[in-house]
Amino acid sequence: MFWLLPAATFLAGLALGAVMVWLAQPGESETETGTGEPSPEATLSPSPSPSETGGIVIPDSCLRAADAAEELVSIGREAVGALGDLDAVRLQELVADIEELDARVRDDVADCRLQSR
Repeated sequence: MFWLLPAATFLAGLALGAVMVWLAQPGESETETGTGEPSPEATLSPSPSPSETGGIVIPDSCLRAADAAEELVSIGREAVGALGDLDAVRLQELVADIEELDARVRDDVADCRLQSR
C-alpha cells in the first residue's frame, strides 16, 4: 500500500503535464499551411482603433477556453488535496474531469484560433 501515493502523484502529474504541454503547443495553422511548406509571412493591415469600433470583441470560444483553464487550475488544487489525503477515489474522479475538460478545451481553442483571425 506504500506505493499508492507515488503512483497517484505520478498519474496526476502526467495528466496535468499533458494538458499543459498541449495548451502550450502552437496550432497547425500557425506553423504551416498543410502543404508541408512554411506559411507565408503575415501582413499587417491597419485596423480600426478600439474607440472607433466601440471596444475589443473577444470571441465566445476564447472566453470558454479561458474559463476551462481556470477550471483546470481549480481541479489541480483539488487533486493536490486528494493526494495529500490519500483519497484515490476522489483522485480518479478528478482525472476523469480533466479528461472531459481536455476535449472541451481542444474544441474551444481551435474555434478561438479560427475566430481570432
